[in-house]
Amino acid sequence: MGIKKKIKLRIREILVYLLIGRYFQLIDKLLCKISRGNYSGWVLGNQLRAFDYGKTKYISKEPLILIGGFPRSGTSLLRAILEQHSDIAGPSIEIFPFQELHDKWRLKEGFKLSDKEIKKLEKYKKDMILYTEKVAQLFKKKNKSKYVLFKHPKYMMFSKKTLKHFPCAKFIHIIRNPKNATMSQKYWLLPKGRKEWPYEWCCRQYVTYINRGRKIKGKSNYIEVKYEDLINKPVETIKKITDFLGLKKMPEKSIINYYKKKNTDKHKDHPGLAKPLDNKRINKWEKKMSLKDKKIFKEKCGRIYKDLGYINF
Repeated sequence: MGIKKKIKLRIREILVYLLIGRYFQLIDKLLCKISRGNYSGWVLGNQLRAFDYGKTKYISKEPLILIGGFPRSGTSLLRAILEQHSDIAGPSIEIFPFQELHDKWRLKEGFKLSDKEIKKLEKYKKDMILYTEKVAQLFKKKNKSKYVLFKHPKYMMFSKKTLKHFPCAKFIHIIRNPKNATMSQKYWLLPKGRKEWPYEWCCRQYVTYINRGRKIKGKSNYIEVKYEDLINKPVETIKKITDFLGLKKMPEKSIINYYKKKNTDKHKDHPGLAKPLDNKRINKWEKKMSLKDKKIFKEKCGRIYKDLGYINF
């Protein structure tokens, strides 16, 4: 890909990903209202980004393990624990094939592939799903693992599309109490000069993520896991997941001491992964809710809060 094309692609990504997704609140509100919480400007922006990478018709039989969920819901924590399993290997960065895998930097840094290996993969680039499959197979071979684990919140945003192209994949949808997840998102990845994201936007996105992720609920290759269970009952929760994946049980020490296996690539953006599990994390953000936040939350997330089995207001 030439430099000019890369620049154009990057500009387009910024426009559709940030402007439509976060800053044009009117578009987001309108799409959410019309779709009853099943669509939003954030989803539209991400779909437009995906168009730049071309269409795909390929159906992969690769048995990927895919972790997804609303941002700030524990996807990185779950990945860090599961990767202690002897049969699982995963790249050190988030991967969502419909947008991001055609990046040489990601292949070198995330998958530790050499220039020679990357060059050999170029013949598969015409189809993003076939390319993802070949990258996963090579990574699996290099790490002598049976399965490759990809983690990205967007797997649940595009659950139906992902399942269509990866029917043999296993989907793990991690769900966190919406009060804590939305409040954490409010202050996450802020650009310079910005103090917070609009809380109403955070709540709308939470509802959209949950609704879109649950479109494949009931499928044999889909499971939901509560973040609170992962913190309070890690051994039991991980056993539930390994049973679902058809893998042998993980040693208790591997689960509890996951943080002792240092990985600077993964801990760089998530310093909490270098610390042991602590139930103080669970209600950390809820305490920061103002009266205005509580009012917005009740209006936007009240129904889904009950549907997910959390305590009533």
